Amino acid sequence: MNFDSLSSAFYEFYQSYTIVVVVLAIGLVIWAYRNPKESLKFFLFLLFMAAVLFAISLFSDTVNIGSGSKRQMIHKTEQADQ
Repeated sequence: MNFDSLSSAFYEFYQSYTIVVVVLAIGLVIWAYRNPKESLKFFLFLLFMAAVLFAISLFSDTVNIGSGSKRQMIHKTEQADQ
Protein backbone atom coordinates (compact mmCIF):
# COMPACT_ATOMS: atom_id res chain seq x y z
CA MET A 1 0.00 0.00 0.00
CA ASN A 2 1.75 3.12 -1.17
CA PHE A 3 0.56 6.68 -1.47
CA ASP A 4 0.42 6.64 -5.27
CA SER A 5 -2.00 3.73 -5.46
CA LEU A 6 -4.14 5.21 -2.69
CA SER A 7 -4.32 8.62 -4.33
CA SER A 8 -5.13 7.09 -7.72
CA ALA A 9 -7.92 5.05 -6.11
CA PHE A 10 -9.40 8.21 -4.58
CA TYR A 11 -9.10 10.03 -7.89
CA GLU A 12 -10.84 7.18 -9.75
CA PHE A 13 -13.62 7.21 -7.15
CA TYR A 14 -13.97 10.97 -7.62
CA GLN A 15 -14.13 10.57 -11.39
CA SER A 16 -16.76 7.83 -11.14
CA TYR A 17 -18.95 9.35 -8.42
CA THR A 18 -18.43 13.11 -8.61
CA ILE A 19 -21.85 14.01 -7.23
CA VAL A 20 -21.43 11.75 -4.20
CA VAL A 21 -18.01 13.22 -3.42
CA VAL A 22 -19.29 16.80 -3.73
CA VAL A 23 -22.30 16.08 -1.48
CA LEU A 24 -20.04 14.45 1.11
CA ALA A 25 -17.63 17.39 1.00
CA ILE A 26 -20.47 19.89 1.44
CA GLY A 27 -21.83 17.81 4.31
CA LEU A 28 -18.42 17.76 6.02
CA VAL A 29 -18.05 21.53 5.64
CA ILE A 30 -21.52 22.14 7.12
CA TRP A 31 -20.82 19.73 9.98
CA ALA A 32 -17.43 21.38 10.66
CA TYR A 33 -19.08 24.81 10.67
CA ARG A 34 -21.83 23.79 13.10
CA ASN A 35 -19.66 21.66 15.44
CA PRO A 36 -16.09 22.93 15.21
CA LYS A 37 -14.87 21.27 18.42
CA GLU A 38 -16.22 17.82 17.51
CA SER A 39 -15.05 18.09 13.92
CA LEU A 40 -11.55 19.08 15.00
CA LYS A 41 -11.39 16.04 17.27
CA PHE A 42 -12.66 13.86 14.43
CA PHE A 43 -10.16 15.21 11.89
CA LEU A 44 -7.29 14.88 14.37
CA PHE A 45 -8.37 11.28 14.99
CA LEU A 46 -8.38 10.63 11.23
CA LEU A 47 -4.93 12.19 10.94
CA PHE A 48 -3.65 10.02 13.79
CA MET A 49 -5.12 6.87 12.24
CA ALA A 50 -3.57 7.74 8.87
CA ALA A 51 -0.18 8.14 10.56
CA VAL A 52 -0.57 4.79 12.33
CA LEU A 53 -1.55 3.04 9.09
CA PHE A 54 1.39 4.65 7.30
CA ALA A 55 3.77 3.47 10.03
CA ILE A 56 2.35 -0.06 9.88
CA SER A 57 2.67 -0.21 6.10
CA LEU A 58 6.22 1.15 6.29
CA PHE A 59 7.10 -1.44 8.93
CA SER A 60 5.54 -4.28 6.91
CA ASP A 61 7.51 -3.23 3.81
CA THR A 62 10.70 -3.28 5.87
CA VAL A 63 9.89 -6.73 7.23
CA ASN A 64 9.13 -8.05 3.73
CA ILE A 65 12.43 -6.71 2.40
CA GLY A 66 14.31 -8.22 5.35
CA SER A 67 12.66 -11.62 5.03
CA GLY A 68 13.34 -11.64 1.26
CA SER A 69 17.02 -10.93 1.90
CA LYS A 70 17.11 -13.66 4.53
CA ARG A 71 15.59 -16.18 2.10
CA GLN A 72 18.13 -15.17 -0.54
CA MET A 73 21.04 -15.67 1.87
CA ILE A 74 19.69 -19.07 2.94
CA HIS A 75 19.35 -20.10 -0.70
CA LYS A 76 22.94 -19.02 -1.43
CA THR A 77 24.18 -20.98 1.61
CA GLU A 78 22.29 -24.09 0.52
CA GLN A 79 23.79 -23.84 -2.97
CA ALA A 80 27.30 -23.44 -1.52
CA ASP A 81 26.82 -26.52 0.70
CA GLN A 82 25.92 -28.69 -2.25
